[in-house]
Amino acid sequence: MPINYTIPKAAQWQQTANSFTATFNNPTLGVYDFNTAANVDRFVLALQQNRIYLIARLSIGGNIPQEEFLGNIATVPLLRLKFVKESQRIYPLPIPIMQYYDGLESLAWFWSDKAGEQLVASLNVGVLNQDAFLIGYSEIKLNVTMNIFEISDNGFVQDFKKSDVKTTIGKQNQVRSSNLVFVD
Repeated sequence: MPINYTIPKAAQWQQTANSFTATFNNPTLGVYDFNTAANVDRFVLALQQNRIYLIARLSIGGNIPQEEFLGNIATVPLLRLKFVKESQRIYPLPIPIMQYYDGLESLAWFWSDKAGEQLVASLNVGVLNQDAFLIGYSEIKLNVTMNIFEISDNGFVQDFKKSDVKTTIGKQNQVRSSNLVFVD
C-alpha cells in the first residue's frame, strides 16, 4: 500500500547514487567487510538553506545475485543517513539491508537552516561470508539510489516549519491524502 503525501508541483526531483564496497580479506580475513573508512560519510546531496527535502524512495542492488547476498550475510549491512554539520540522523535507526530493494517507500521529510549543509550516507557495518559461488569476487558492491524531492515553495516551507510534529531533524509536515499528489 503506497504512502500518501502532498507536495507542490514545482518540487524538483533529484536522484542520488552511491556505491559501497566490501573487499575480501580487508579489513577482516576470510570475509567481505563493509567496515572501512571509504564507506563512511559518503556525499549524497548538497542541501540548500530553507528548503524542504523529501526522501520518497530508496533502491538497493549489488554486483552479485540477491540469493548469494542473502545466503552469505554474517552481519547485516546497515545504511545510515545524516547531516554533516549537525551530525544528526535522518532516520532514527539505520536501515538494515536484508535484501535488494527496488523503489522501497522510505518517506522522510527534513530541512536544515545551516549554510553549506550536506546529506551523507554511511554503510560501514556489515559482513558477508564467501561461499563457493563468490570465489573469484574480490569485492562486493552495494549500490544505493534515492529519489529526493527539493521543495522551495515559500508557503509550503513556512507551513512545514510551523508544524507541531517533530522529527530528529527540523520539523515534519504531516502526511496527507493518497499517493504522490502535487499541488499549486
